[in-house]
Amino acid sequence: GVQTCALPIFDPKKIVWLGSLNNEVGVVNVWHTVPVKTLDEARQRPVIIGSTAPGTDFEVYTALLNNTIGTKFKVVRGYPGGQAIDLAAERGEIEGSTGDSFSSLLERYPDWRQKFNLLVQTSLTKHPGLPDVPLIFEFLTPDRMVPGMTVDDARQLWEMMLIQKAMGRPYAVGPKVPEDRVAALRQAFEAMIVDANFRADAARGHSEILAVKGEDIQRMIAKVADSPREIIDRLNDAITYKGDAGKTGSAKN
Repeated sequence: GVQTCALPIFDPKKIVWLGSLNNEVGVVNVWHTVPVKTLDEARQRPVIIGSTAPGTDFEVYTALLNNTIGTKFKVVRGYPGGQAIDLAAERGEIEGSTGDSFSSLLERYPDWRQKFNLLVQTSLTKHPGLPDVPLIFEFLTPDRMVPGMTVDDARQLWEMMLIQKAMGRPYAVGPKVPEDRVAALRQAFEAMIVDANFRADAARGHSEILAVKGEDIQRMIAKVADSPREIIDRLNDAITYKGDAGKTGSAKN
């Protein structure tokens, strides 16, 4: 017979978070020849978005945009990753992506300003290199809400969803580590991220450093963990793409 084993259940609030090396700022990017230059224009005209599979950032952010502010993004599934999605946009097979992080886009396209229009940043805070690209929260206004959605509802859903990006590359220790050791580790983490040699190594490896403190991650985790079941259910519904998804090869050429 088939053997099964119970997976361990842990309380994320009990994990002690030391910090994160990067707040992964998400972006919605559209190929530069597409006649959609703003997020509001994507609420008026369908935009074909590449996705790997349901449940990935490429799809959940597409769904959350459609289900809160009424964008008309249409998903085409089956791409192996972000680079393949970018190449499909170059070929005119699709028109853009909602699931990229700015750091990965910048690594693939140092000249991104000549290749893509960035419609919005999906992040709790703006990336320092994108002062002119609006943050998603700027679009959460009464006139943009889909029927049945309020601004407060939309803000809550987006804040909960974006916590995972804010803690993009986290470090943690177990719940039984003594408080004085935790304090020392957090202090060491914060010293590391401003160390000149560490910064130089990160730059040589093209690794973006936008650090988040451990205490801030701890508060974010607690906020999600303490959310009522109905809010979690509503978020799960809001990140589910409700349109008819195409498959690679079925998009326009």
